[in-house]
Amino acid sequence: MNRKLYKAAYNNVLDKKYFYRHLIIFVIGNFVLFFLSLQSWTPSIFYLLTLIWIRALALHFANAYPEVVKDFGFKNEAAEEKEIDKEMKRIKKRQKAAKKRKDRQENTSPELPLKPIFARDTNKNYEDRDLV
Repeated sequence: MNRKLYKAAYNNVLDKKYFYRHLIIFVIGNFVLFFLSLQSWTPSIFYLLTLIWIRALALHFANAYPEVVKDFGFKNEAAEEKEIDKEMKRIKKRQKAAKKRKDRQENTSPELPLKPIFARDTNKNYEDRDLV
């Protein structure tokens, strides 16, 4: 098993797992903040803290799901291992596609001939950057 690939997949799965934990804490924390704001007559602080927290949660989501995957549920280590295997397959597939794309670009780069400029003014000297 490729150790680098496994580590990358493991880190991606952990990012997703910690995002769900952060989401649950966010929901519970917002209920607490909401009830505290009702008691203290300062709802504006609740809104401000919620907006800041939503921003942090959105950044965490973007880090955990760069391709916006819609899978949920990390209930045990078996599910975590399954997700690591899936992530390893995705990474391998992306690497193969990138390699194919690179090989295709190297093999099919066309050489375009430069056409001469027919000048009406024969006294003008053209530079390389003037050519099309």
